[in-house]
Amino acid sequence: MALKAHIAKPHWIPVVTNLSINFAVLGLVAYFGNTLFLLLALAGSISSIGSSFLSWYTTRLIITTKFVQYRTGLFWKTHMNLRHRQLEAITYDQNPVGLIFNFGTVHITGTGSTHLTIPYLMAPAKVVGAFNYAHDKANEMALRADAREPG
Repeated sequence: MALKAHIAKPHWIPVVTNLSINFAVLGLVAYFGNTLFLLLALAGSISSIGSSFLSWYTTRLIITTKFVQYRTGLFWKTHMNLRHRQLEAITYDQNPVGLIFNFGTVHITGTGSTHLTIPYLMAPAKVVGAFNYAHDKANEMALRADAREPG
């Protein structure tokens, strides 16, 4: 019996923070600068906001009973696929703002030198709970498969 995949996405806070900082910079440049500086700041702001949005939009952490998969990127892709037997721990931490808006940094530690840190992930406690549930189900399925095999 397969578990429906739990898909975790990053929180929107970094995108909004980047947007507000860029608008503040544009406002200051428009007030104090000339047209050339304003055009350069506008180009930089569009690039920065676009990059932040694409990073937010393409990042996913997928948890199933078979694996944990991390995907991010549109042009420069990062893809990590770990089976449950390759995982040692999954933890999270939240700062006070993360507690208010329900986001945090999730740390996944695998066997060997595998370590993955995913910042600004929504509902990190739910992600860790989904991982623990999927890990337990994967272990149960492995035990059932071992019991069915003739010794």
